[in-house]
Amino acid sequence: MVPSTRAWVLTSQVVRFLVPPGALGVYLLGHGGPANMTFFPTYIGRSDSSLRKRLLAHDKTRQVTYFRVRFCETPKEAFLFECLYWHALKEEPGILNQRHPNAPARSGLQCPYCSCQMGKL
Repeated sequence: MVPSTRAWVLTSQVVRFLVPPGALGVYLLGHGGPANMTFFPTYIGRSDSSLRKRLLAHDKTRQVTYFRVRFCETPKEAFLFECLYWHALKEEPGILNQRHPNAPARSGLQCPYCSCQMGKL
């Protein structure tokens, strides 16, 4: 598995090499990278079905240069990590996510870090 602390260059070749088909998880997109050991996140995302497909779609936009990934076993785990990252980073300069992450469909999950209604913040 890929360490979640490493920033990887966002290219289709790197994504296909590192992210197995059907893997679930959360990711951070941003700028900087391994050369100077800095990473400036700009986007927090999640996939409950195919992390590889989500990252490949972002690669096509060419708006960011690096990504970090954390694999998860379940959509619940992915949602909880996405909430954690969102709350930790939402006030950082450059973060594009303005809305709270939505819970997986029909899960009934609530964010453990706030009492906001999902998607209303």
